[in-house]
Amino acid sequence: MENIITVANLTKYFKKRIEQRHFFSNKYEYVNALDNISFYVKEAESLAIIGKNGSGKSTLLKILLGVYKPTSGEIKISKTINGILDSGLGFHKDLTGYDNILILGKIIGLSVKEIKQKIDEIVEFAELQHYIYTPLKHYSNGMISRLSFSIVSLSQAEILIFDEVLAFGDIHFQQKAYQYLKKLNINGRTLLIVSHYMMGLVPLCNRFILLDKGKITADGPSYEVLPKYYDSLVNVLQFAQVKDIHNNKKVNFSLADLVIEEIKLSLCNNYIIIELKILTHRANEYDIGIVIRDLSEQNITTISMKKNNINVTDTIKSIVFQVPLEFFNIKHVLLYPYIFCLKSLEYKIFHEPFVIPLHNHDEEKNSWQRIFDNIGFVNIPVQIIVS
Repeated sequence: MENIITVANLTKYFKKRIEQRHFFSNKYEYVNALDNISFYVKEAESLAIIGKNGSGKSTLLKILLGVYKPTSGEIKISKTINGILDSGLGFHKDLTGYDNILILGKIIGLSVKEIKQKIDEIVEFAELQHYIYTPLKHYSNGMISRLSFSIVSLSQAEILIFDEVLAFGDIHFQQKAYQYLKKLNINGRTLLIVSHYMMGLVPLCNRFILLDKGKITADGPSYEVLPKYYDSLVNVLQFAQVKDIHNNKKVNFSLADLVIEEIKLSLCNNYIIIELKILTHRANEYDIGIVIRDLSEQNITTISMKKNNINVTDTIKSIVFQVPLEFFNIKHVLLYPYIFCLKSLEYKIFHEPFVIPLHNHDEEKNSWQRIFDNIGFVNIPVQIIVS
């Protein structure tokens, strides 16, 4: 298929005032948002653009949609293009949902006749049948996001761009939006999507571009790019990464009259051992546990005293959790200790997780399995009968 987007040596600088305390500064520096990047997009391709916050993803989309002009470089787009950069962009809060559909429809290039023909479809997809004549200022952020997505996704443009589309609305609408985008792509539309929701991007996109500090560091299928993305996350984590699994950390983590004074971590016989030193006289009024997440901050599971039906005395001094490694099929997990007061229903989670390298990466995995090396994956014992 032909290239419908060609980006050659694209660079974008922003001018930034140099901050100085106590007095006004007229000195400036230049921040490099995109640094000499080049790539192409073929017709009917579904491209995910990923990277850490500040890597240049949204800047790239804004340049493609004509919001920003590049500092240097060349962009060629041979098909019509449209997209969402901000869920409320183009809307007027004092006008009704119906009026805003007409306005945004005109902005994206539809005639009034075309908009009115599709308005019932837009309202139904956005699930706003009972609010369409309500002023937008009374809408929630989720309702505005659903309406914006519903209008733009019905555009006739051959290239559609979405910035964090999979973060719109609740899980139900996210799934509906994903299925609709997949249908558009199957029918020949070209998609460019920025998102941090990897579990949604993997089945939707056939190609991934990884941006880091304005440069393209990887370009290819998900099983090649995602491991590099997660490795970059691990390298820059600003919290307590456990390089040596035999680790003791003095803390002062408390809720009411219960204090966790020390957290000890070790790896023994294929178990993560987490020991919490406790100071309290009313331990039976609390639930103490660990939230286990992947590098995308998606919950994998939670373990706790109450969940595991452990009864305690009032004056316990330590709790030891033994987490078997055999059920995890990822390279790193994040551990968040937490305290829950059963009487007041107060809840407090430790502010900085422990990043545990599991070192269970199997070199014989196929390409599809490698996608899930860093996305939450638990091996549940299942009996499978084939006949």
